[in-house]
Amino acid sequence: MVRVLLQDMYTRLKVNGHIGDALPATNSVRQGCVLAPSLYALVHEVFLIMIRRQRGIGISVPGAEGSLDRPFCMKERAFADDTGVALASDRQLDTLFNVMRDFQDISGAKFGMDKAVGLRMGPLKDVTPPAKYRSGATGIRWYDYGVDEIPTKDKYLGIKFATPDLVTKQWEEKIAAVEAEANAAMTGGAPKSYAGRSAWVKNVFAAKTWYTFRFQLPPARERKRVLTLFQRMVDGLGIGRSRFVSAAAAKRDKEEGGLKHLDVEGHLKGEWAMMVRAMATRAGRPKFGLRL
Repeated sequence: MVRVLLQDMYTRLKVNGHIGDALPATNSVRQGCVLAPSLYALVHEVFLIMIRRQRGIGISVPGAEGSLDRPFCMKERAFADDTGVALASDRQLDTLFNVMRDFQDISGAKFGMDKAVGLRMGPLKDVTPPAKYRSGATGIRWYDYGVDEIPTKDKYLGIKFATPDLVTKQWEEKIAAVEAEANAAMTGGAPKSYAGRSAWVKNVFAAKTWYTFRFQLPPARERKRVLTLFQRMVDGLGIGRSRFVSAAAAKRDKEEGGLKHLDVEGHLKGEWAMMVRAMATRAGRPKFGLRL
């Protein structure tokens, strides 16, 4: 399959509408190559397996009810070409870089350290990273979680980690953007019924916030205000200023005479509870049956 798709491959460059002569493609991958994602996943999985099997890498996560008898070792998480590795201390950096060097030697691949970012949490926020991992070939851009303002370019899986005040600002900006998009869409033809508009707001527009809001909360002093702002936006789009149905009544189940209108705070509490449950379950039964 690889030979059929990639050998004797030629490409042409188009510049200002002019298509040049055919050039042999001897390395790299063309944009949109249907085989590239599978080949990448196969090669990268080897690196992930090496991390999973390596002792001295990872953070122990307590099991069910906070038990440390059989903790789950959080080691790596990968999505597409974004890979995160969990380390309990700076000493584990040496172990990780040894694994990285071994992988580079056997695969011929090379890690782009110019894109490497380190996020320091807990007590490590008060400790300066080792000098050899702050410059040169092993240089990492380091940030203290909840302290430093992290640039957008260094966000991970679509999440921009930030200080508490900036998290609040991100929530407000996201809510405003969703409201503007919903208002624009509704002028083009919103459902006529209360139930239809409420479902539209819940499943089409508010749904765009859950992924971001699941992982970072505004500080406690601002949380109620921001959640109220979000709820007010949802209420205005879904049920408007109608005298015939109140927001409280609209949130009831349909069997109770309501519209099952979105309860923002209740929904987010459910999202957070599911995350905690998933972590506890995974601690007891490691994913894919791996013994880590």
